[in-house]
Amino acid sequence: MKFCKNLQRVVDVSDPEWAPFWVNYKMLKKIINEIPTDVSAPPPSSTLTPTPPHVLPSHMNQVPAEVAFFKFLVAELQKCGSFFADALSQYEIRHKRLQQSFGHCATNPGAQMVENRWSLLSKSVHSFYKDLLLLESYALMTYCGFCKILKKHDKVTGHTTKEAFITNKVAPANFNNYDTSLLIMIQETKSLYAKVGSELTLTQERCDDHKDTEVFIDMIQSINSQIGEDVKLEQSLMSPNRSNSNSNSNSNSNSNSNSNSKRKFDPHN
Repeated sequence: MKFCKNLQRVVDVSDPEWAPFWVNYKMLKKIINEIPTDVSAPPPSSTLTPTPPHVLPSHMNQVPAEVAFFKFLVAELQKCGSFFADALSQYEIRHKRLQQSFGHCATNPGAQMVENRWSLLSKSVHSFYKDLLLLESYALMTYCGFCKILKKHDKVTGHTTKEAFITNKVAPANFNNYDTSLLIMIQETKSLYAKVGSELTLTQERCDDHKDTEVFIDMIQSINSQIGEDVKLEQSLMSPNRSNSNSNSNSNSNSNSNSNSKRKFDPHN
């Protein structure tokens, strides 16, 4: 399945409010198509240096469409990073509130206005878990988006820019380094849901509601698994030294645990 179709598939099941903040892959493709194909490509050794990505080598700086492409690419990178930071901050607040709600329900069983407190809390935790998985989809898809569009750019122009841009600009971005934040919340929320479930005896109607949500969650996990394979493939295509360096930058203190490494992926099983 082509990347655009995968991207649209994830966009369609995500929060509509996120729509402006996905990487604008179609616009980037459009700009690439405006780059003249009769411009002589540099020798294979010519690469985009580790300077700021809008500072291009002279042979590329003379082509307006090249300049426009990298300016837009940098703007998209900044947009995606800002959105991910804001979303992560909001989710950290929700995560803390759910943990407090669980503690209050567990320690003050007679102090609740609502009798079905466990059922309502279970629904909230399930909804939050789904949202966390969707944010992970955003992070993985955004990383892949930059890899795919730079690969297309290099194929069309004959330049070699992908590896330097990904290594120096995309790899350090927050949406590619969330091992100690988003993945931890995903694991803890999954555990919290199990704890809430142990306190709850669902009616058949409640079970049906939750089954629908679980089907949706299974679908998102399947999508994330597929995108995760794309991430590993993209990294394997880069030089071994840089690929290993990027993987090490994401490992932090998780050398004894696979659950915090999205390079090996499947962190939720």
